[in-house]
Amino acid sequence: MANWIKITLILSMLVFWNCSTMSSIPEVNKTIVIEYKLIDYNGILHFYTDDLKPTVKTIQYCRVHYTWEDIQPRWMPDKLAEPSNYAYSYIVKKNKR
Repeated sequence: MANWIKITLILSMLVFWNCSTMSSIPEVNKTIVIEYKLIDYNGILHFYTDDLKPTVKTIQYCRVHYTWEDIQPRWMPDKLAEPSNYAYSYIVKKNKR
């Protein structure tokens, strides 16, 4: 009877030892998403995956609002700086298509 317990114990140790030493961690392919932050003329935050060109009107998908948006750059007085300072501000509207 004692031999049977020893054999069972040794077999169970081998099974658990083999399972614990095997590398069973699956490989995960992580994609890096680069997000470009934009705060529009009204102070609303937007995230886009493509970089913006400051002088070109574009249509991009906003990751905050989950919709396509028209982005229009305008050369206007900066709200946060002195009145004589001009900078590109962005007017963002929901795309109608």
